[in-house]
Amino acid sequence: MDIEQFLEELKEIDFSVLDREQQENFRSILFDNGLFEECLELSKIIYEQNKEDDDAIEGYVHNLQYLDRKDDALVVLYNAPKTPSILYQEGLIYMEDGLYEIAEEKFLQARRGTDFDEAIRAIDKELVAIYLTTGQEEKAKDLSERIFHEEQTLENFKIAFDNLFALGRFDDAIEFYNQHGKGYEDAGILFSLAFAYNQIQNLEKSKMHLLKTIALDADFTEAYLHLGHMSKGEEAKNYLEKYLELQGVAMSAYLHLISLYKDDQEYDKIRVMMQNILTTLGLSEETLFITINALKALYEYDKIYELYNEHSLIKDDPILLGAVLNALSEEEDYIDFVEEEVVTYFNVLHDEPTYLETLRNVYDLTASKRVLEIIQHFEHHHGLHGHSH
Repeated sequence: MDIEQFLEELKEIDFSVLDREQQENFRSILFDNGLFEECLELSKIIYEQNKEDDDAIEGYVHNLQYLDRKDDALVVLYNAPKTPSILYQEGLIYMEDGLYEIAEEKFLQARRGTDFDEAIRAIDKELVAIYLTTGQEEKAKDLSERIFHEEQTLENFKIAFDNLFALGRFDDAIEFYNQHGKGYEDAGILFSLAFAYNQIQNLEKSKMHLLKTIALDADFTEAYLHLGHMSKGEEAKNYLEKYLELQGVAMSAYLHLISLYKDDQEYDKIRVMMQNILTTLGLSEETLFITINALKALYEYDKIYELYNEHSLIKDDPILLGAVLNALSEEEDYIDFVEEEVVTYFNVLHDEPTYLETLRNVYDLTASKRVLEIIQHFEHHHGLHGHSH
């Protein structure tokens, strides 16, 4: 039976005379087939016949929200009996709208009105989210830890553990794990723990927990990125290559690998990686930046110059323009060109991180007075290293 025929047959049905179970079955069929307006009409019938029933009210409210009729949903909830379930639904809508104070009050009212553990846990988790969002750090910490202590599940441990991260309390997160989390075999927790140790500069334990992460989950992509950046030589290459093999796309992985390949004079690997990037990711600011750095590592300045002339977006992007000119400032054949560009594009480049280095490269080879004036301007306004005070 096709949808049009089904709809025609539905028009013949008087849903109001069906029993509740039949109505709910039809409502599920309508929703599952994407017939949301028809589903809403049926939900309204169910609601009109059962205005004191939480499930009927919630079903109607959910359908209204699904069709972006949030104000109508709030009217229905406003006129409904103030049961814990209804108060909870109101809280969710106010929370979504950023009205956190009202949402908190609705959740607290709902919590006072129920003694069902599952409902209390659901309410408390929303309260934790509100406290985090509104900067009530101690309330968020205390409530999330209470949730865990009342029901020591992996999910509740993660809530308390992740909240300590969100608050930047990395020492507390480590202590909480050591006290309560060692029994959980979870790669995500181990990865977070590695990050916490990194944040407090304990790099040995950070790396140890990254290794535990991939021992538990060999495809945990981000762990390989961090291991690569924390390692040296062949070990670093192996981790970063694995990261890219798992479809990681962090620019830092490509740039680090370019540097490692250059150190070991593995120029063919740089060429292959550069080609793969352009083939798989296409042309963008990010892939152009990686390509410029790859060509710089290959000393292929002529190709960098070609890129500059072929892609107009380079001149509009301070980072790309800075990368091109910085690379070409190392090659005497292009120094006159770079001198002209660093002066012409001063307004674009003056905040670009490599600009001062490029200027000094140019001055070392040309003794250009106008370049010297820009360098002196930088040193006067930003200090010798080009950073603002």
